[in-house]
Amino acid sequence: MPRTAARLLGAITAGALAVPLVITSPAAAQATPVITRTVTVAGTGEDGYSGDGQRATEARINGKGAITVGPDGTLYLVDEDVRRIRAVNAQGVIDTVPGSRALRSPANDSPTVNGMKFSPSDGPMAVTAAKDGTLYVAGTRTVRRLGRDGVSTALAAFREVTDAIPNGIAVDDAGNTYVNGDNLIFKIDPAGKLTRIGGGGRLEGQDANGKPATEARLSPNMAVDSRGTVYVVSSRETYKRDQAASLYKIDSAGILHTVAGGGQAGFSGDGGPAVKARVSAELGAVAVDAKDNVYLLDRGNGVVRVIGADGVIGTIAPALPNASAVTHLAAGPNGEIYLREGARVRKLVRENLPTAPARQATYPARFPQDAPGTVHTIAGSGQEERTNLQPRQPDQGLRIAVSPDGARYYVDTGAHRVMKVAPDGTSSVFAGAGEPGFRGDGGDAARAQLSSPRGLAVGPDGSVYIADTGNKRLRKVDPTGVISTVAGNGGAGGKGGYFGEKITVRGDGGPAIAATVTPRDVAVGPDGSLYIAEAENSRVSKVDPNGMISSFAGAGERWMNEADGHRAAESDFYAPRAVAVGRDGSVYVLDGDSRGNWPAVRMVDPRGIVRTVAGNSYHDEKEAGFGGDGGPAVKAELNNPHDIAVGPDGTLYIGDTYNARVRAVNPAGVITTVAGTGQRADSGDGGPAAASGLREPQAVDVDAKGVLHVITLPGDRIRAIDHGTITTTATLLRRAAPGWGFTGRPATEAGLTPTSVAVDHDGRLLIGDQTTGIYTTETNGTLVSAHEPTVGASDIAVAPDGARYLASTTGGVTRVDPGGGQPYLVAGGGPGNKGEPELVEPGKPATLASFGRIADLAVSPNGRLYVAGAKGVYRLEHDGTLATVHTGLVRGIAVDAEERFYLADSARVYRVDAAGVQTAVAGSGEQRDEDEDNGDGGDATDAWLDSPADVAVDSAGNVYIATDEGIRRVDADGTIITVANIPPSGSYPSTSGELTLDRHGDLYYIDAQRNQVKVVVQPGRIATPFDWAPVIWIAGGALALAIVGLVGLRWWRRRPKPEEA
Repeated sequence: MPRTAARLLGAITAGALAVPLVITSPAAAQATPVITRTVTVAGTGEDGYSGDGQRATEARINGKGAITVGPDGTLYLVDEDVRRIRAVNAQGVIDTVPGSRALRSPANDSPTVNGMKFSPSDGPMAVTAAKDGTLYVAGTRTVRRLGRDGVSTALAAFREVTDAIPNGIAVDDAGNTYVNGDNLIFKIDPAGKLTRIGGGGRLEGQDANGKPATEARLSPNMAVDSRGTVYVVSSRETYKRDQAASLYKIDSAGILHTVAGGGQAGFSGDGGPAVKARVSAELGAVAVDAKDNVYLLDRGNGVVRVIGADGVIGTIAPALPNASAVTHLAAGPNGEIYLREGARVRKLVRENLPTAPARQATYPARFPQDAPGTVHTIAGSGQEERTNLQPRQPDQGLRIAVSPDGARYYVDTGAHRVMKVAPDGTSSVFAGAGEPGFRGDGGDAARAQLSSPRGLAVGPDGSVYIADTGNKRLRKVDPTGVISTVAGNGGAGGKGGYFGEKITVRGDGGPAIAATVTPRDVAVGPDGSLYIAEAENSRVSKVDPNGMISSFAGAGERWMNEADGHRAAESDFYAPRAVAVGRDGSVYVLDGDSRGNWPAVRMVDPRGIVRTVAGNSYHDEKEAGFGGDGGPAVKAELNNPHDIAVGPDGTLYIGDTYNARVRAVNPAGVITTVAGTGQRADSGDGGPAAASGLREPQAVDVDAKGVLHVITLPGDRIRAIDHGTITTTATLLRRAAPGWGFTGRPATEAGLTPTSVAVDHDGRLLIGDQTTGIYTTETNGTLVSAHEPTVGASDIAVAPDGARYLASTTGGVTRVDPGGGQPYLVAGGGPGNKGEPELVEPGKPATLASFGRIADLAVSPNGRLYVAGAKGVYRLEHDGTLATVHTGLVRGIAVDAEERFYLADSARVYRVDAAGVQTAVAGSGEQRDEDEDNGDGGDATDAWLDSPADVAVDSAGNVYIATDEGIRRVDADGTIITVANIPPSGSYPSTSGELTLDRHGDLYYIDAQRNQVKVVVQPGRIATPFDWAPVIWIAGGALALAIVGLVGLRWWRRRPKPEEA
C-alpha cells in the first residue's frame, strides 16, 4: 500500500477526518480530547426561504436538493422547494447564485430573468462543480453549464429523451457530464450526445454483476470520479432484509462491478478490502473527492464509510444521530464531508473539544443556616401527574394590539391566553387560564378558557376582541374584565367540491353568535363593526354594531388578483390570515397560507371594491424572495408575511416575516423597508430601525401616535419604532403549552420522573427526566427546561469548566460546550455489531463505540470523562479513543482528584487506583439477617449494603453511597453511618437513585420511589456516633478478668492448707 494512502486510511479508520485529514498519536496527545463532530454550516432546521446576504446558519432552507463543493470550498445547494441554487462562501454567508432562480410571469410559464433562464417547469434539481469552478446544473427539463464568466450554455434537452426527473449530476476530467434520475444514468459527452449507461434493466444488482449496467435496476444515488468511473448503490427494492445493500461501479466499458456489500448485512471490515466488508441493508448517498476517494452513507449503520483508491474501506466517526434524514453527501477539496440533513447542511469537523479554563465556582450555599443532616425536597411533587413538555412550534401565532391608553396586548397561542403589558411595563394575564377549552362567558376573563387564540384587536372604548381560533368563536373582554362571545357557535363552514374548495358558511344575515366562523384575526372599524379574517373559510366576515353577521369579502369566483376592480363579494381569497382597518374604513386583508403561498395584501375600499395594494400573489412559496423597495408595492416581493397594520396617516405596515423586515406602503403605493436588514437577530436598540436586525417579525400594530410596535420570533420582546429609531420596550412572559420553556410553577409542584441530577457550574441544579427533557431549578425555586424536550438524558455530569455531558437512552454520550449550544456526540452511538450490544474497540474513535446501556457518567476534578457501560468502565482519552479502566457491570461511579474512581456494584463499593488495583471501600457482600443491624458505626467493609445504586466522593475523602435503605457515608477512616433515611412509600420499599455534591458539600439525591430530588445538608459534618461496642467488650472482658481474679484470690485464701510432714 502506498505510504500516503496508508496514512490516509489510518486517519480515516481512526475517525481522524480533518481539514486536512490527520491522525493524533498518543505521544502527541493534546490537553483536551480530539473529536470529530458535525457542525451546521447552513440552515436552521426550519423549512422556508430566507437569509440571503446573511449568515448561512441563520437562513431558512428547505429539506430537498443536492449539494456540492467547489474547488475554492464554496458550498452549493439546490433549494429545490424554492427553485434556486444557493451558495455559502468561505465567510459563511449565503446567497442565491445569479440566474439560478426559477420565476414565472402571470401571463405564461416562460423565463423572465436573464442568466440561466430557468422557469418553474424547468427548475434546478441538481448541481455539481467542476475543478475549474464551472457549475453544471440539471433542471427538470434541461442540463446547463454556467461558466465562471456567467455565460449559460444548454448541454442537452434531458426531458426530450426521458421522463425521468434528475436527482444528481456529475462531471469527469474529460468533460463528460453524467445525470441520473428515476434509477437511470445518462452520459452527455462534450459534443452533446446523450446516452443511457446504467439502470432501466430488470436484474438485481448482484445478478447484474459483470454484465452491462443497463441490465440492472439501480438507485438514484450516484457519484463519478475524475476518470469517469460511475459509482451507484443498489435500489432499495433489490435486496432482502438480512442481505447487505451494494455499492457498484460502472467502468468505461459500461460493465457493472461490486465495490462493497452484497453479502450478509452487518458492520465490519475496516482496514481491509471493501469488497469483503460488511455494510448494512440500506445504503444512501455517495460522493467522490478530488483524490477519487469514495464516500458512502451506510444508512443502516448510521455512519459514513470511505473507500480509498486502493479499495480499502474505513469508517468516519462519529456515527450520525439522524442518518435516516441524510439525503446527499458532498466532499470538499481537502476531504471535508458535507451532509444534507433536511433543512440543514452539516459538515464533519475534527477538532479539540472546546474548553474553558477550569474555574472555582463561587455560588453561595443554599442552606447556610441549616444544621448538618437537614433534608429538603428540591424538585418533584411526589404525585403521579406529569409535567408534559411539548416543543414550541416555530409558528405558533402571535398578535399584538395597542389600546388607546398605551397598554399592549398580545396573544400567547401555545399557552391559550392573552397577556397585557401596562404602560409602565408590568405584565399580567389578561384572559385565559392557560388550559385549552371553552368556558367562562359572563365571568372574569382571566379565569376563562381559550383555545389557541390567534388574533386580537382593541376597540375605541378599550374592549379587547380575541380571535379564539380553537373554539371557532370571537370573544370580547369589556373594560370591566368580563368575557363574552360575540360571534361563532363553535362550528366551521361545510366543505364541498372535489378538493373541499367550496365552503358553505352558515348563519349569514343572522345573529353572529349563531353563525359558523373560523377566526384567525380580527379588526375594529370606525363605526364599531368587527371584521374577522377566516383563513379556514377563505373569507372576511363582518359583524355590524347590531351583532348581525355577513360575508364581507371572499368566497366568490374571482381568484386572487383577478378580483381587482370588482366588488369584494365576487373575490375568492386563498386564506385570509390578518386584517386591519384604516381611519377611512378601508379594510386591508393579508392573504396567503402559513407556508407563504400567494402572499398579497388586498384592500376593500369604502365602496366595497377590492384591489391588490402589495405583493405579487401569483408567486407561490417556491418563488419567495425580497425586492421592490422604492417602487410600486404591487410589484414587490414578500416572503411569508405574518401580519399587517395601518397607521393613522394611512401607511400600511407589513411584517415581512421570512425577509426579517417590516415594510411600509405609503398612500401613494410605494414600498420601503422601515425596520430590519434581513439579519435574523434582534439588534440595534437605540439606532436606526432600518439598519437594525429583526428576528422574523411576527406581529405588528401602530398606536394613535404613529409608533410601530413589533413582536419578533421567538416572541420574547416587544420592540417599538418611533421616528425611525428602534428600542426594546418590554420583555414578554411567554410559555408554550403546557410547561415548555418557562413553566411558571415551583419545582416542588412539578410532576417528574427524575433519572439523573447534577450541579451546574453556577450552582443551579440540573435534573434529567429521560421522557420529557432536562431542567434547571432557578434560585427562586421554579423549574425551567434547560434543553429541548427531544434532548432526554439518563444521566448528566458537569465538568470543571462548565461543559455538560449527557447520556442518552440509546447509548451515546453527548456534550454541551461551556458556552452553550446544541449537544454533540463524544462517545458511543456507534453501529456496534449483531449480538454485541456493547462494543468498545481499542484504538477506534470513541464515537464509533456502542454501549449496551450507560449506567453512569462521571467527570474527574481534572476534567476527564468516565463512562460506565454494560460491560465495564471507560475513560475518554486525549486522542478521542476510549480506554477500558474496569471490566464488569457497575451501577454507579465517581472519581476523585487523584483520578481514582469508585464503583458501586450490586452489594459493594470499590476504589480503583491508577494502576488498576481494586480496594474494597464498603459492603460485606453477604445477605443480611432479619435481626441484624446495617453496620452503622462500624467498619464499612463489614456493613451490609442494600442494593447500592450510585456513589459520590467529596474533597475530604468521604464516600457517599445511595442504597435502597438510605444514603450512607464512609469516612476516611473506614467508618460507615447513614446520613439520610429514605422511608418506604406506602406498601412500596424505599429506593434511591443518583448522587451529586455541590461545592459546599451539600449532597443531592433522587428519592426514586417518590420521584423527587432531595438534598441532605453538609453530610460530611455529621458526627460519627461513638462506637461503644469495643469499650463494652473491653470493659466486659476486664470485669470478667477481675471477677475471675477475685474468685481465684478468695479461693486461694480459703484453700485447705497442706498437712505438715
